[in-house]
Amino acid sequence: MSKKAPEPLQEWALVQKRTFTRWVNVHLADRGLKIEDLIFDLSDGILLDNLLEIISNKKLPKWNKVVKFPTHKLENNSAALTFLKTEGIKLVAIGPEDIVNRHPTLILGLIWTIILRYQIQKGQQKAAGARSISPKEELLQWLALVMPQRKIRNFNVNWQDGSALHDPVHAIGPRTPPPSYPESPPQTANRPHPATQKALQ
Repeated sequence: MSKKAPEPLQEWALVQKRTFTRWVNVHLADRGLKIEDLIFDLSDGILLDNLLEIISNKKLPKWNKVVKFPTHKLENNSAALTFLKTEGIKLVAIGPEDIVNRHPTLILGLIWTIILRYQIQKGQQKAAGARSISPKEELLQWLALVMPQRKIRNFNVNWQDGSALHDPVHAIGPRTPPPSYPESPPQTANRPHPATQKALQ
């Protein structure tokens, strides 16, 4: 069966894809691995399972390190998603078949969810007796610290330029290249980009 080409990406999604690819590669480098195309290269589940083992410092249940059959891809991605659920991560509208079939928006949302869990929230323990805040509030506070020049106060009108993702990912992955912004960011509706929106649900 021939591979089905992924749907064309809008400019904001291309920015997210490039930024997330850099972040993923920072961690995969620990095992001498690298992603060239985020949407295609995660489809068999091998690199995704490796990534989760690296950033969680845990071993995933048995998965196929060599993919010989289509079912192996589904098994690998199922192992990844099941592991994330056992880590207490809420996954929205994504199954192993979406990764195998290279669904761009859902994959971007998945990677952003992983970034939230393992880079932004991890290690940010609340002081005893401190007011409990939502992941969205915590993320906004963190963004205000790492990118004050952006003045991000919400995920609507303040989050329209997809290049805004460069700053936080650069901050948490110092080995990534410096941010590079498009000269004329596309104008979009006053709502979060789909990948970010799904991750924050």
